[in-house]
Amino acid sequence: MQVNFKIVLFLSLTSFLFACKKEKPTDTTEDNPFDKSALLANMADALVTPTYSAMVQNCDSLLIQVNSFTTAPTESGLITLRGLFDRTYLQYQSTSIYGFGPAEDLNVRTNCNVFPTDTLKINTNIAQGSWKLDAATNTAAKGFPAIEFLLYGYKRSNSALVADFSNTNRCAYLVELVNAIQQIFVQVRATWNNSYRTAFVSQLGTDIGSPIGYLVNQLNYELDYLKNAKIANPVGLRSDGIPHPDNCEGFYGGKSLSYARATLDAVEQVYSGGKGLGFDDYLDHLGVTNGSDKLTYLIASQIAKCREKLKAVPDPLSTHVVSDKVLLEAAYKELVKLLVYLKTDLPSALGVVITYQDGDGD
Repeated sequence: MQVNFKIVLFLSLTSFLFACKKEKPTDTTEDNPFDKSALLANMADALVTPTYSAMVQNCDSLLIQVNSFTTAPTESGLITLRGLFDRTYLQYQSTSIYGFGPAEDLNVRTNCNVFPTDTLKINTNIAQGSWKLDAATNTAAKGFPAIEFLLYGYKRSNSALVADFSNTNRCAYLVELVNAIQQIFVQVRATWNNSYRTAFVSQLGTDIGSPIGYLVNQLNYELDYLKNAKIANPVGLRSDGIPHPDNCEGFYGGKSLSYARATLDAVEQVYSGGKGLGFDDYLDHLGVTNGSDKLTYLIASQIAKCREKLKAVPDPLSTHVVSDKVLLEAAYKELVKLLVYLKTDLPSALGVVITYQDGDGD
Protein backbone atom coordinates (compact mmCIF):
# COMPACT_ATOMS: atom_id res chain seq x y z
CA MET A 1 0.00 0.00 0.00
CA GLN A 2 2.83 2.36 0.84
CA VAL A 3 4.44 1.80 -2.56
CA ASN A 4 1.17 2.40 -4.38
CA PHE A 5 0.60 5.66 -2.48
CA LYS A 6 4.02 6.97 -3.51
CA ILE A 7 3.38 6.06 -7.14
CA VAL A 8 0.01 7.78 -7.08
CA LEU A 9 1.52 10.85 -5.43
CA PHE A 10 4.35 10.99 -7.97
CA LEU A 11 1.98 10.68 -10.92
CA SER A 12 -0.35 13.32 -9.48
CA LEU A 13 2.49 15.82 -8.99
CA THR A 14 3.86 15.11 -12.45
CA SER A 15 0.46 15.66 -14.03
CA PHE A 16 0.01 18.88 -12.09
CA LEU A 17 3.40 20.28 -13.14
CA PHE A 18 2.78 19.33 -16.77
CA ALA A 19 -0.62 20.99 -16.73
CA CYS A 20 0.91 24.17 -15.33
CA LYS A 21 3.32 24.36 -18.28
CA LYS A 22 0.64 23.96 -20.98
CA GLU A 23 -0.26 27.04 -22.97
CA LYS A 24 -3.75 28.38 -22.54
CA PRO A 25 -6.11 27.84 -25.46
CA THR A 26 -6.52 31.02 -27.49
CA ASP A 27 -10.23 31.43 -26.69
CA THR A 28 -10.26 30.81 -22.94
CA THR A 29 -8.81 31.83 -19.62
CA GLU A 30 -8.81 28.65 -17.57
CA ASP A 31 -12.43 27.48 -17.27
CA ASN A 32 -13.97 30.76 -18.48
CA PRO A 33 -14.19 30.59 -22.30
CA PHE A 34 -14.82 33.71 -24.34
CA ASP A 35 -18.31 33.84 -25.86
CA LYS A 36 -17.42 33.80 -29.54
CA SER A 37 -21.00 32.96 -30.47
CA ALA A 38 -22.16 36.24 -28.89
CA LEU A 39 -19.39 38.13 -30.68
CA LEU A 40 -20.43 36.77 -34.07
CA ALA A 41 -24.12 37.37 -33.37
CA ASN A 42 -23.32 40.99 -32.52
CA MET A 43 -21.25 41.40 -35.68
CA ALA A 44 -24.03 39.95 -37.82
CA ASP A 45 -27.05 41.60 -36.21
CA ALA A 46 -25.69 44.97 -35.05
CA LEU A 47 -23.15 45.66 -37.77
CA VAL A 48 -23.28 43.65 -41.00
CA THR A 49 -26.97 43.29 -41.77
CA PRO A 50 -27.94 46.86 -40.74
CA THR A 51 -25.06 48.18 -42.85
CA TYR A 52 -26.23 46.26 -45.91
CA SER A 53 -29.81 47.37 -45.29
CA ALA A 54 -28.69 51.00 -45.17
CA MET A 55 -26.70 50.44 -48.36
CA VAL A 56 -29.75 49.08 -50.20
CA GLN A 57 -31.91 51.96 -48.97
CA ASN A 58 -29.37 54.48 -50.25
CA CYS A 59 -29.11 52.69 -53.59
CA ASP A 60 -32.91 52.63 -53.92
CA SER A 61 -33.12 56.39 -53.35
CA LEU A 62 -30.24 57.02 -55.74
CA LEU A 63 -31.85 54.93 -58.48
CA ILE A 64 -35.16 56.77 -58.13
CA GLN A 65 -33.42 60.13 -58.45
CA VAL A 66 -31.29 58.96 -61.39
CA ASN A 67 -34.41 57.90 -63.27
CA SER A 68 -36.05 61.24 -62.49
CA PHE A 69 -33.01 63.26 -63.52
CA THR A 70 -32.34 61.43 -66.78
CA THR A 71 -35.99 61.82 -67.77
CA ALA A 72 -35.75 65.61 -67.44
CA PRO A 73 -32.18 66.86 -66.71
CA THR A 74 -32.01 70.15 -64.78
CA GLU A 75 -29.34 71.85 -62.68
CA SER A 76 -31.41 71.52 -59.52
CA GLY A 77 -31.96 67.84 -60.30
CA LEU A 78 -28.22 67.38 -60.79
CA ILE A 79 -27.46 68.96 -57.40
CA THR A 80 -30.04 66.75 -55.69
CA LEU A 81 -28.65 63.69 -57.46
CA ARG A 82 -25.10 64.53 -56.39
CA GLY A 83 -26.19 64.78 -52.77
CA LEU A 84 -27.75 61.32 -52.88
CA PHE A 85 -24.73 59.93 -54.69
CA ASP A 86 -22.28 61.36 -52.15
CA ARG A 87 -24.32 59.87 -49.31
CA THR A 88 -24.45 56.46 -51.02
CA TYR A 89 -20.73 56.44 -51.81
CA LEU A 90 -20.01 57.37 -48.20
CA GLN A 91 -22.23 54.50 -47.01
CA TYR A 92 -20.25 52.18 -49.25
CA GLN A 93 -17.13 52.94 -47.20
CA SER A 94 -18.83 51.35 -44.19
CA THR A 95 -20.00 48.39 -46.27
CA SER A 96 -16.91 47.32 -48.18
CA ILE A 97 -15.23 45.98 -45.03
CA TYR A 98 -17.73 43.09 -45.10
CA GLY A 99 -16.32 41.95 -48.42
CA PHE A 100 -16.37 38.23 -47.66
CA GLY A 101 -18.99 35.54 -48.19
CA PRO A 102 -21.85 36.85 -50.38
CA ALA A 103 -19.95 40.07 -51.17
CA GLU A 104 -16.92 38.12 -52.33
CA ASP A 105 -19.11 35.83 -54.43
CA LEU A 106 -20.49 38.87 -56.27
CA ASN A 107 -17.11 40.66 -56.54
CA VAL A 108 -18.48 43.75 -54.84
CA ARG A 109 -15.23 45.71 -54.75
CA THR A 110 -14.36 44.98 -58.39
CA ASN A 111 -17.86 45.84 -59.56
CA CYS A 112 -18.35 48.92 -57.40
CA ASN A 113 -15.13 50.73 -56.60
CA VAL A 114 -12.20 50.42 -58.98
CA PHE A 115 -10.41 53.76 -59.11
CA PRO A 116 -9.10 55.77 -60.84
CA THR A 117 -11.94 55.34 -63.29
CA ASP A 118 -11.26 54.95 -67.00
CA THR A 119 -12.81 58.12 -68.43
CA LEU A 120 -11.70 57.31 -71.97
CA LYS A 121 -13.51 53.97 -71.86
CA ILE A 122 -16.62 55.57 -70.36
CA ASN A 123 -16.77 58.19 -73.11
CA THR A 124 -16.12 55.55 -75.78
CA ASN A 125 -18.95 53.39 -74.48
CA ILE A 126 -21.33 56.34 -74.53
CA ALA A 127 -20.24 57.44 -78.00
CA GLN A 128 -20.72 53.93 -79.39
CA GLY A 129 -24.01 53.44 -77.56
CA SER A 130 -23.08 49.86 -76.72
CA TRP A 131 -21.44 48.28 -73.67
CA LYS A 132 -21.36 45.23 -71.42
CA LEU A 133 -20.59 46.25 -67.85
CA ASP A 134 -19.57 42.73 -66.86
CA ALA A 135 -16.86 42.63 -69.52
CA ALA A 136 -13.28 42.75 -68.23
CA THR A 137 -12.61 45.79 -70.41
CA ASN A 138 -15.18 47.74 -68.39
CA THR A 139 -13.80 46.94 -64.93
CA ALA A 140 -12.62 50.54 -64.50
CA ALA A 141 -15.57 52.05 -66.35
CA LYS A 142 -18.31 51.24 -63.86
CA GLY A 143 -19.17 51.49 -60.20
CA PHE A 144 -19.13 54.57 -58.00
CA PRO A 145 -16.06 56.20 -59.60
CA ALA A 146 -17.70 56.07 -63.05
CA ILE A 147 -20.96 57.52 -61.73
CA GLU A 148 -19.01 60.25 -59.97
CA PHE A 149 -17.26 61.20 -63.22
CA LEU A 150 -20.58 61.51 -65.05
CA LEU A 151 -22.15 63.64 -62.30
CA TYR A 152 -19.21 65.94 -61.61
CA GLY A 153 -17.03 65.90 -64.70
CA TYR A 154 -13.66 67.61 -64.57
CA LYS A 155 -13.72 71.39 -64.28
CA ARG A 156 -17.09 71.64 -65.99
CA SER A 157 -20.00 73.87 -65.05
CA ASN A 158 -23.33 72.47 -63.90
CA SER A 159 -25.03 73.85 -67.01
CA ALA A 160 -22.51 72.10 -69.26
CA LEU A 161 -22.99 68.81 -67.44
CA VAL A 162 -26.76 69.06 -67.70
CA ALA A 163 -26.41 69.72 -71.41
CA ASP A 164 -24.31 66.55 -71.72
CA PHE A 165 -27.31 64.56 -70.52
CA SER A 166 -29.28 65.54 -73.58
CA ASN A 167 -27.39 62.55 -75.00
CA THR A 168 -29.68 59.56 -74.44
CA ASN A 169 -26.71 57.18 -74.43
CA ARG A 170 -25.20 59.08 -71.51
CA CYS A 171 -28.48 58.87 -69.62
CA ALA A 172 -28.82 55.15 -70.31
CA TYR A 173 -25.23 54.52 -69.18
CA LEU A 174 -25.76 56.35 -65.90
CA VAL A 175 -28.99 54.47 -65.18
CA GLU A 176 -27.36 51.12 -65.89
CA LEU A 177 -24.38 51.94 -63.64
CA VAL A 178 -26.62 52.76 -60.70
CA ASN A 179 -28.98 49.86 -61.34
CA ALA A 180 -26.05 47.40 -61.41
CA ILE A 181 -24.82 48.55 -57.99
CA GLN A 182 -28.32 48.48 -56.53
CA GLN A 183 -28.90 44.92 -57.74
CA ILE A 184 -25.62 43.70 -56.26
CA PHE A 185 -26.40 44.99 -52.79
CA VAL A 186 -29.97 43.70 -52.92
CA GLN A 187 -28.55 40.22 -53.58
CA VAL A 188 -25.90 40.46 -50.86
CA ARG A 189 -28.45 41.59 -48.28
CA ALA A 190 -30.87 38.83 -49.28
CA THR A 191 -28.20 36.14 -48.88
CA TRP A 192 -27.22 37.41 -45.44
CA ASN A 193 -30.85 37.52 -44.34
CA ASN A 194 -31.88 34.19 -45.85
CA SER A 195 -29.05 31.79 -45.06
CA TYR A 196 -25.59 33.23 -44.55
CA ARG A 197 -26.27 34.76 -41.15
CA THR A 198 -27.15 31.37 -39.63
CA ALA A 199 -23.98 29.77 -40.97
CA PHE A 200 -21.90 32.78 -39.95
CA VAL A 201 -22.81 32.76 -36.24
CA SER A 202 -22.54 28.99 -35.88
CA GLN A 203 -18.89 28.56 -36.89
CA LEU A 204 -16.80 29.36 -33.83
CA GLY A 205 -13.31 28.42 -35.00
CA THR A 206 -10.52 30.85 -35.87
CA ASP A 207 -9.01 28.82 -38.70
CA ILE A 208 -8.81 29.86 -42.35
CA GLY A 209 -12.33 30.30 -43.75
CA SER A 210 -13.95 30.81 -40.35
CA PRO A 211 -16.10 33.91 -39.71
CA ILE A 212 -13.64 35.21 -37.12
CA GLY A 213 -10.82 34.58 -39.59
CA TYR A 214 -12.76 36.46 -42.28
CA LEU A 215 -13.43 39.44 -40.00
CA VAL A 216 -9.83 39.78 -38.82
CA ASN A 217 -8.52 39.45 -42.36
CA GLN A 218 -11.06 41.88 -43.74
CA LEU A 219 -10.46 44.63 -41.19
CA ASN A 220 -6.75 44.37 -41.98
CA TYR A 221 -7.34 44.33 -45.72
CA GLU A 222 -9.47 47.45 -45.43
CA LEU A 223 -6.81 49.19 -43.35
CA ASP A 224 -4.14 48.21 -45.88
CA TYR A 225 -6.40 49.52 -48.64
CA LEU A 226 -6.81 52.81 -46.80
CA LYS A 227 -3.08 53.11 -46.23
CA ASN A 228 -2.06 52.27 -49.79
CA ALA A 229 -4.80 53.02 -52.33
CA LYS A 230 -6.34 56.00 -50.55
CA ILE A 231 -3.22 57.71 -49.16
CA ALA A 232 0.14 56.35 -50.38
CA ASN A 233 -0.69 56.11 -54.09
CA PRO A 234 -2.04 59.64 -54.64
CA VAL A 235 0.61 61.18 -52.35
CA GLY A 236 3.36 59.50 -54.38
CA LEU A 237 4.75 57.11 -51.79
CA ARG A 238 4.60 54.33 -54.39
CA SER A 239 5.98 56.41 -57.28
CA ASP A 240 9.32 57.86 -56.12
CA GLY A 241 7.63 60.78 -54.41
CA ILE A 242 5.74 61.95 -57.49
CA PRO A 243 2.13 62.78 -56.50
CA HIS A 244 -0.80 61.49 -58.55
CA PRO A 245 -3.85 63.58 -57.61
CA ASP A 246 -6.04 61.81 -60.17
CA ASN A 247 -5.46 58.52 -58.32
CA CYS A 248 -7.54 59.76 -55.40
CA GLU A 249 -10.72 57.94 -54.53
CA GLY A 250 -13.51 60.46 -54.97
CA PHE A 251 -11.33 62.58 -57.26
CA TYR A 252 -14.17 64.22 -59.20
CA GLY A 253 -16.49 64.78 -56.25
CA GLY A 254 -13.69 65.92 -53.94
CA LYS A 255 -14.62 63.69 -51.00
CA SER A 256 -11.43 61.60 -50.81
CA LEU A 257 -10.52 62.27 -47.19
CA SER A 258 -14.13 61.94 -46.04
CA TYR A 259 -14.10 58.45 -47.53
CA ALA A 260 -10.72 57.69 -45.95
CA ARG A 261 -11.97 58.69 -42.51
CA ALA A 262 -15.12 56.61 -43.01
CA THR A 263 -12.95 53.60 -43.81
CA LEU A 264 -11.01 54.08 -40.58
CA ASP A 265 -14.34 54.30 -38.72
CA ALA A 266 -15.41 51.01 -40.29
CA VAL A 267 -12.18 49.32 -39.20
CA GLU A 268 -12.71 50.56 -35.65
CA GLN A 269 -16.34 49.42 -35.74
CA VAL A 270 -15.43 45.84 -36.64
CA TYR A 271 -12.56 45.77 -34.15
CA SER A 272 -14.69 47.08 -31.28
CA GLY A 273 -18.01 45.49 -32.20
CA GLY A 274 -19.69 48.88 -32.01
CA LYS A 275 -21.74 49.02 -28.84
CA GLY A 276 -21.59 45.24 -28.41
CA LEU A 277 -19.04 42.48 -28.08
CA GLY A 278 -15.93 42.94 -30.23
CA PHE A 279 -12.34 41.89 -30.67
CA ASP A 280 -11.26 44.38 -28.02
CA ASP A 281 -13.35 42.41 -25.51
CA TYR A 282 -11.82 39.18 -26.79
CA LEU A 283 -8.28 40.54 -26.25
CA ASP A 284 -9.09 41.83 -22.77
CA HIS A 285 -10.61 38.48 -21.87
CA LEU A 286 -7.32 36.85 -22.81
CA GLY A 287 -5.32 39.50 -20.95
CA VAL A 288 -3.18 40.25 -24.02
CA THR A 289 -0.42 42.82 -23.52
CA ASN A 290 2.30 44.41 -25.61
CA GLY A 291 5.17 45.35 -23.35
CA SER A 292 3.71 46.81 -20.18
CA ASP A 293 0.44 47.97 -21.80
CA LYS A 294 -2.78 46.19 -22.65
CA LEU A 295 -2.98 45.64 -26.39
CA THR A 296 -6.48 47.12 -26.45
CA TYR A 297 -5.18 50.36 -24.95
CA LEU A 298 -2.45 50.60 -27.59
CA ILE A 299 -4.87 49.91 -30.43
CA ALA A 300 -7.44 52.45 -29.21
CA SER A 301 -4.71 55.07 -28.79
CA GLN A 302 -3.34 54.40 -32.25
CA ILE A 303 -6.77 54.61 -33.90
CA ALA A 304 -7.20 58.02 -32.25
CA LYS A 305 -3.81 59.16 -33.61
CA CYS A 306 -4.73 58.02 -37.11
CA ARG A 307 -8.04 59.84 -36.96
CA GLU A 308 -6.33 63.02 -35.76
CA LYS A 309 -3.84 62.92 -38.65
CA LEU A 310 -6.55 62.28 -41.25
CA LYS A 311 -8.56 65.21 -39.89
CA ALA A 312 -5.55 67.51 -40.19
CA VAL A 313 -5.97 67.74 -43.99
CA PRO A 314 -9.23 69.00 -45.53
CA ASP A 315 -10.90 67.75 -48.69
CA PRO A 316 -10.28 67.57 -51.55
CA LEU A 317 -7.19 65.40 -51.14
CA SER A 318 -6.18 65.99 -54.76
CA THR A 319 -5.30 69.62 -54.02
CA HIS A 320 -3.24 68.74 -50.94
CA VAL A 321 -1.02 65.91 -52.14
CA VAL A 322 1.69 68.48 -52.83
CA SER A 323 1.03 71.35 -50.44
CA ASP A 324 0.32 69.14 -47.42
CA LYS A 325 2.45 66.17 -48.32
CA VAL A 326 4.21 66.19 -44.93
CA LEU A 327 0.88 65.94 -43.10
CA LEU A 328 -0.31 63.13 -45.34
CA GLU A 329 2.92 61.21 -44.89
CA ALA A 330 2.45 61.59 -41.13
CA ALA A 331 -1.04 60.08 -41.46
CA TYR A 332 0.40 57.23 -43.48
CA LYS A 333 3.02 56.48 -40.82
CA GLU A 334 0.38 56.32 -38.09
CA LEU A 335 -1.69 53.95 -40.21
CA VAL A 336 1.36 51.70 -40.59
CA LYS A 337 1.75 51.57 -36.79
CA LEU A 338 -1.91 50.67 -36.37
CA LEU A 339 -1.57 47.95 -38.98
CA VAL A 340 1.24 46.31 -36.99
CA TYR A 341 -1.06 45.91 -33.98
CA LEU A 342 -4.01 44.66 -36.02
CA LYS A 343 -2.13 42.51 -38.50
CA THR A 344 0.47 41.00 -36.15
CA ASP A 345 -0.55 41.20 -32.50
CA LEU A 346 -4.30 40.70 -32.90
CA PRO A 347 -4.18 37.61 -35.17
CA SER A 348 -1.39 36.08 -33.10
CA ALA A 349 -3.43 36.39 -29.91
CA LEU A 350 -6.55 34.88 -31.49
CA GLY A 351 -4.91 32.16 -33.55
CA VAL A 352 -5.98 33.71 -36.88
CA VAL A 353 -3.88 33.39 -40.04
CA ILE A 354 -3.65 36.44 -42.31
CA THR A 355 -4.22 35.07 -45.79
CA TYR A 356 -4.34 38.13 -48.05
CA GLN A 357 -1.30 39.89 -49.52
CA ASP A 358 -0.98 43.67 -49.53
CA GLY A 359 1.96 43.68 -51.91
CA ASP A 360 3.80 46.72 -50.52
CA GLY A 361 6.00 45.07 -47.93
CA ASP A 362 4.75 47.15 -44.97
